[in-house]
Amino acid sequence: MDQVLLQRRQRRPCVEFSRTFAQTYGAIPVRDSKVPHGPTLTVSTEAWSSFVSDLMRAELPAA
Repeated sequence: MDQVLLQRRQRRPCVEFSRTFAQTYGAIPVRDSKVPHGPTLTVSTEAWSSFVSDLMRAELPAA
C-alpha cells in the first residue's frame, strides 16, 4: 500500500491506498494506516484523482 499524509501536522501517514489495485481494477482502496486490518473504503480512480487535486490546491473545507 502506498501512503499519503493528509494532515500536515501529523508526522506519519494516516491514509494508505493501493496503486497496484487501481491499475488492475480501476478503483482505489483506502484505509487508515494505523488500523491496517480495519475497513477499507473503495473509490473510483476519477474520484481519487479529484480528491488529491483538491487536496493539493487546499480546496477542501476544514473539518
